[in-house]
Amino acid sequence: MRILIILSILIASLAAPLFAAEVDPSKLELSLTPGKTSETIITVTNWMDYSVKVNIKTDAYRYIFTENTIPPKEGTGELPPCQSWLKFQPNQFELSPKASMRIKCVINVPQGAKEEHVASILFDEEGLVTTYDKYPDKPGNITLKVIPRFTIPLYISIEGNKVIDADISDMKVVEGPSLGTSIKTEITLHNKGTVHLRPSGTLLFMDSKENIIKTMKIGECLPLFPDYKEKIPVYCPVMLEPGSYSAVCTIDIGGGKLLQKKTDFTITKSYDMK
Repeated sequence: MRILIILSILIASLAAPLFAAEVDPSKLELSLTPGKTSETIITVTNWMDYSVKVNIKTDAYRYIFTENTIPPKEGTGELPPCQSWLKFQPNQFELSPKASMRIKCVINVPQGAKEEHVASILFDEEGLVTTYDKYPDKPGNITLKVIPRFTIPLYISIEGNKVIDADISDMKVVEGPSLGTSIKTEITLHNKGTVHLRPSGTLLFMDSKENIIKTMKIGECLPLFPDYKEKIPVYCPVMLEPGSYSAVCTIDIGGGKLLQKKTDFTITKSYDMK
């Protein structure tokens, strides 16, 4: 008897070598009009020296949160799905070595759509079949079929209902040695709009005479969904001597909107990190 086991392996971008083809773009963030059909292009390239077969399908969006994510107090915190809006031309194809395929993604947005919608687009590649003897002294093999998968997230905001808004609901500086620093700044950002945000920004520290001691970048965060909060920790690599200081953060939430907040703090003692 032969047993067929099919494993779907979700391949993240860091594990891309297991997926022979490259998918571009790695995410889709679109702003579309309700009641209209739109198109976008996804390019799949096979960089290997052998042909690969690729199947495209959709699935529910994969939410990724950090330990610092604060969900909404009410509701599920999930955006509505939009898998049924999508069609791919083609959705199955074979790529020769070093060849590329431009995939047309056709999106039919319903007339009544208002909220931002999300989905996952899955690219499954037919893998090699490996056969081995589980019971050498008995007839029969187990056939293992591995299907590498590359997933890109899709976000569709609705024109006329797109609001980009947020506030820095809290900002505090914690004194004490942590990860080789004397202070940690914790910035809490609250998404008060109708679409997800990818905030980024800067944080600077000043002494009591407003001399800038250190300027740091706040890297782009994971998607921050409507009504969610995210506590963004920033560790200052400079050991500050006892005294009075200020921290000023500037956050870019997109749409040409910047948020800024300042907080004063005091270092009460020196820290020897040796």
